Amino acid sequence: ALCSRQSVALAWGAPRRRRRTHAGHQVLVHPDIMGIDLDAATQQAIEGLISSMDLRQKLGQIWQPDWRAFRRGPHIHIEAAVAGLDRCLSAPVSRALQRQLMCCCAPLFRPLDDNAAQTNIAGWHLGSVLGGGGAAPTPNEPAAWREQTKNFQSAAKVPLLICSDSVHGHHSLFGATLFPHHIGQGCMRDADLVRRLAAVAALESAACGINFIFSPCAAIACDLRWGRTYESFSEDVSLVCESTVAEVKGLQEAGVPMAACVKHFVSDGATELGTGTANFAWMGAPPDARLDQGDATLSDAELRAVHVAPFRAAVDAGVLAVMVSYSSINGRKLHASRDLVTDLLKGELGFDGLVVSDYDAVQQCADDYVSAVAACLGAGVDVVMTAGGMYGGLSWQQQINAAAQAVERGLLLTQRVDDAVRRVFRVKAKLGLLLPDALQRDAGSAAATTLDAIEPWELSPPGCDAHRALAREAVAKSCVLLRNQASTLPISDETQSGRLIVTGCGAHDLGVQCGGWSMQWQGCSGNAFTLGTTLFDGVRAIRPDAEHFDTQAFRDAFGSAGADGRRASLCRGDVVLVCTGEKPYVEGGGDTLDLTMAETELVRAAAACGATVIVVLLCGRPLVIQPDVLQLMDALLVAWLPGTQGEGVADLLFGAKPVTGKLSFSWPTSNAQAKLAERSAGPLFPFGFGLSLPTKATD
Repeated sequence: ALCSRQSVALAWGAPRRRRRTHAGHQVLVHPDIMGIDLDAATQQAIEGLISSMDLRQKLGQIWQPDWRAFRRGPHIHIEAAVAGLDRCLSAPVSRALQRQLMCCCAPLFRPLDDNAAQTNIAGWHLGSVLGGGGAAPTPNEPAAWREQTKNFQSAAKVPLLICSDSVHGHHSLFGATLFPHHIGQGCMRDADLVRRLAAVAALESAACGINFIFSPCAAIACDLRWGRTYESFSEDVSLVCESTVAEVKGLQEAGVPMAACVKHFVSDGATELGTGTANFAWMGAPPDARLDQGDATLSDAELRAVHVAPFRAAVDAGVLAVMVSYSSINGRKLHASRDLVTDLLKGELGFDGLVVSDYDAVQQCADDYVSAVAACLGAGVDVVMTAGGMYGGLSWQQQINAAAQAVERGLLLTQRVDDAVRRVFRVKAKLGLLLPDALQRDAGSAAATTLDAIEPWELSPPGCDAHRALAREAVAKSCVLLRNQASTLPISDETQSGRLIVTGCGAHDLGVQCGGWSMQWQGCSGNAFTLGTTLFDGVRAIRPDAEHFDTQAFRDAFGSAGADGRRASLCRGDVVLVCTGEKPYVEGGGDTLDLTMAETELVRAAAACGATVIVVLLCGRPLVIQPDVLQLMDALLVAWLPGTQGEGVADLLFGAKPVTGKLSFSWPTSNAQAKLAERSAGPLFPFGFGLSLPTKATD
């Protein structure tokens, strides 16, 4: 029988957390956890624990269901329902309906009670759980998160890995600090700031009981049409390596028990157009795009020099986990590739942490689940991440049963299962989850009064002023100035004698600012889903007289002002700030065949009315700008997907902060330059381009 939690925890000899004093309290600070260097006593204890477990207990430790699958009653198959509705509704209507359904169903998402946790976690000896997009309790606040994760940990036979994406902050928490997505962070050229942002993500996630984050993304995005381009730091290998290592260190050295999981191994950014195996048409993606989850055609030399390099850097830095990509290389599914997962990653690179599958990726590797799970675990995947049957297919319990059948039939070796469990326990030991004081302090819980101690995140809770100030700094450093005719920026009395008009789909919309992976998997729209400052809010804080026109109101007022001579002077002396870009998307839902910038009619109308035109692009990748439209722009600032702190953009517009950002991706002249190789002939703006602008002098 599996040892009791008490006896398991007391066996470990890993170092305890150190303490430091702050305002009369002892602050618990976890030791740095870069790499897995366990002492002999701990390794011996791991072997003893494994030998005491039966097959079902071992399989439980390497299964990772989405905890939404634990809820009683019928599952809420929102995405699946929308996929069906897409036959009779347009994609935009479907997405709007989906968000409406999520809002209506939110009251059902209360913290899971002790009975649900006992039935699922204790009954099946689970070793980890994850919260997929939107997996938040109601109320969506840290205390409710901690109540839920406390229930999870109390039920566990061995303390759990509790996992979340948190790719630009703990994006499932209302009021969390969300900072620029990776594409913007790459433009900062500041590895230390990347590290500090990651530490904020770790602290705000730990405040909710999370101890494992599926980030950073180490992809080299080679085709701008890919819907995950904004998750990539850059097209440049060295910049991706540097940024990946910085984020790993920030997550794992924040003073809280947190594992980073670098993803997606390997070459998911190199897939070819039309090779994707998943159908994202229900999310609005053109059926002919299909880049995500596709196939990359690569030589071994290119694979190693370009796409393996960031993973090698992360492993050398001590990352604790690696996630495998949905995609394929030369027709071979990566989840089933022993050559790459075991021989290359674990063997040649020397990775001794755990390898986790992507969400529901295992069943893509064979027609029947027994064969699929045998292939993936046999290839070297250690932990199976699963939706657990929420969207059809086998439940996670049935999946575990299928894995047991694979062992019984000889398709999967017990030694491979033992190795996977060993890797899970090694990561848990490194995180300190199995120390004696872990029994006294449930993961993510408030400090126990008997310890007279507080956690680091209690000094700087989610959404605090210090975290938002850091995010604001990152926003300002991530923006890239591509055009500034006649010193239009910074905005001053010399450049503007009339009104300051702000318009465009991203002018006053946190959803557009934050992009995908923001509260919901696909992102949100509007300003109610979290707390933050829109770009217009930031402008108005500096210029209270600024006017906001929504897109239609601006079209009505200035787009058809007539051609009788009055139109040319309608906005003379005014500055029109057009904030446009892309609506939120995620993964294959963002695959596209057309990168052309939207809302160009706003630029044309503003210019025709005699205004000074400043364009701020809010986008997850470089967009194609028509030459005549570019010539109408007096200034062009790319803000990418900046997150919740829109005032960071306003700081640049008015000269409160210098403009220093440099492009992390070369900028295409047309859709024909979507692929990196095609931009080598002469992009509109090269990699590393960015105009500099000092801080405006003040009296």
